[in-house]
Amino acid sequence: MIRIGVVHGTETARTRQLAALPGATPMAGAQSADALIWAEPARRSLPYPTAPVNVADLAYWPATPLGPVRRAAWRREQAEACRGADFALAGSDAERGFWSAAFTAAGITTPILVLPPLPEPLAPAPASPVTVVVVLDSAPSPRVIGLLEAAAAWAASQQGQLQVVTAPFGLPGLAATKRLRHGPAAAVLLERLADAQPGILLDARDDTPEEQVRTPPAVWAARHAGWPVVSAHAGLPLDVPEALGQAKADPPPAAIPSDLMTWLTEAVAHREALQGRLPHGLGHVLVLSDEHDNLVDIRIHRPFGALYRAGAIAGYAVLRAGKIVFSTRAMGAADADPAFSALWVHRAADRRLHLLLRLLDRPFGYDIDDNLLAVPEYRERFGRGSQETVQALIRGAAVLSASTARLVSLLQAASGVRLADRAVVTPNLALGQPAAIEPGLPRAVIWVSSDAPALTGTRQAVELAVRDFCAAHRLRLICMGAAPSATLRDAGFPLEHVGILPHGAYLDYLRALSPSILVCPLEAAAENGTQDFIDGKSDVKMLDAAEAGLVGVYSRAKPYTETGLGPHIMVENTQEGWLDGLERAYRACARPGAPRAFPPGRVLTEAGLLPFTDALIRLGLATPLYWSEIDATLDYVAQCRDRFIEEAEFDTEHYLDSHADVKRAVREGHVASAYDHYQRSGHGEGRSARTLTETPESRQPWWAELIQSIDRLERVTDARALVIERLVQDQAARRALGFGSNR
Repeated sequence: MIRIGVVHGTETARTRQLAALPGATPMAGAQSADALIWAEPARRSLPYPTAPVNVADLAYWPATPLGPVRRAAWRREQAEACRGADFALAGSDAERGFWSAAFTAAGITTPILVLPPLPEPLAPAPASPVTVVVVLDSAPSPRVIGLLEAAAAWAASQQGQLQVVTAPFGLPGLAATKRLRHGPAAAVLLERLADAQPGILLDARDDTPEEQVRTPPAVWAARHAGWPVVSAHAGLPLDVPEALGQAKADPPPAAIPSDLMTWLTEAVAHREALQGRLPHGLGHVLVLSDEHDNLVDIRIHRPFGALYRAGAIAGYAVLRAGKIVFSTRAMGAADADPAFSALWVHRAADRRLHLLLRLLDRPFGYDIDDNLLAVPEYRERFGRGSQETVQALIRGAAVLSASTARLVSLLQAASGVRLADRAVVTPNLALGQPAAIEPGLPRAVIWVSSDAPALTGTRQAVELAVRDFCAAHRLRLICMGAAPSATLRDAGFPLEHVGILPHGAYLDYLRALSPSILVCPLEAAAENGTQDFIDGKSDVKMLDAAEAGLVGVYSRAKPYTETGLGPHIMVENTQEGWLDGLERAYRACARPGAPRAFPPGRVLTEAGLLPFTDALIRLGLATPLYWSEIDATLDYVAQCRDRFIEEAEFDTEHYLDSHADVKRAVREGHVASAYDHYQRSGHGEGRSARTLTETPESRQPWWAELIQSIDRLERVTDARALVIERLVQDQAARRALGFGSNR
């Protein structure tokens, strides 16, 4: 059994619940614990230690209402306090969704689990006239006063009474209830709820975002006492007498969710395996990416965050548009010139990025999870310059990281560059094992596509099958990513469109819809360019569906047929094939089969992370790359890149004389013209299209250029000063010991 330590300040019902978990130890023994649960993590004064698994408990909420500005600041503080933790705890599914959005806004990738606040069980009171207990937040609004009056009238008609619980349990609610016309009003503290008469709890808190998701202790106490709970948030139409008269009690929640202990046990085992076998001391990694947050979450934050928490790397930072947008360490005065030990480029095909890499002249890894050299016909074409930059990144990368082996072979064929010796297959990884499918009728059909459905000739057949199936079973259709077509919009059944979400929020959204059916069709027999692009896709949608506890239906296409993720419902891209697959999924929701499991290499464990560490070991820089050198090079890139020159202003003679390789390529017929090369790749590579003296805004005296060059040289020299000093000291030491002399 694992040992759990609970770190807290003041003891509360929540900390007592945490201390009652199996294997929990007193705070005195927390240092030797396998896992530490931090109650109110924003109040901790110590950083998260690297040895145990760290859990941040987010079930604490302010006792008093906060204004909009302070509320936003409090939300940011709580989210930031979870950065670096292995996972966080929320009090309910709604709270998990709330904090998931806050984490996404702050660039935090910590997974969130649910542990409901469970107060001590309350003894049932003897039968007596009904009591209505109203939960308030503070001084009631006119809307809440109306609810109170209606509830008091109903309680009086049932020979009951009305009681009020405020949060905090103070006087504003009492003062308001004195104005009620019906029945007595009194305050009851949470600890005395068991002594109150059996009754109904009316939840009439204010409708702030926090209050919508927070579950106050009084609500949990009522559920444990067997009381029905009626929600009366603003925006919900409510007939108070009818709602109170028909209220029924919900079953109390389980004492300890089994998935929490499973996660803790697995996390401790994973940490021990990683710390025992993964290499250590790989230093800090600088990731360059201009991609959407959802792609960065999957390909960067998941694997690199796990490596960082396991101690395999000292940390990592993400550079976007010339600025550090995420870092595991503070980029402030205490670390004014941080050093990086490896460069990792994520998918981005920005020309400035390529120029930066050329000027830095350091080995880098290039991570790619799509065949960006193919030209699919179902979506907007990639720019010719963009594909030229991808070609250049593939040619220049010391290590090519790809999500599948098939993608490596497709990129090798398209680029004409041998990649087998430089490629490392780094699959998309799941946070844990698949979630169990909750038995029941599906709540919706979810069609997921990032930007456009990857279909051409078979799209109509697939859409008709989905339309007919949803209509027959009266199911809601949710299109995530791409907007629904006219075929689906005009079908007459409930239809929703959800845009692209950050990956954490996307998974939380899917989990909230379980049980449901996820569909992700792919073309299996398109023209060469389109099929090459589709065949280069990964099986990440299968991973997502299993993590969220959904039943998936997929086309019989290579990204799905070549996966090792286990049995799935595969169909041909015909109307009959998809109707049959959807019906099978409908039955699978009602009667789930045996529990599913991911292969070891597809989870954030040692087996899944080893390909990433292998790539990083091969990328280790001989000397550190300091931020000051990167920053100086970024400035230089910004100064040197002139605007795109139109053909009328283009100086062909200057371009060919300045770039011998282009001149040779034009002469040998590999490139149509100097301007054609400039359009396709020269501008992105920072090549000069005309003499600087022809650009008035860039004209400057020779001494100004010399000063700038000297300044850049000084900045680079300063950036490497520590390295140079260490080399000098090492040489002096060797001489003192007699090495390197003529004796």
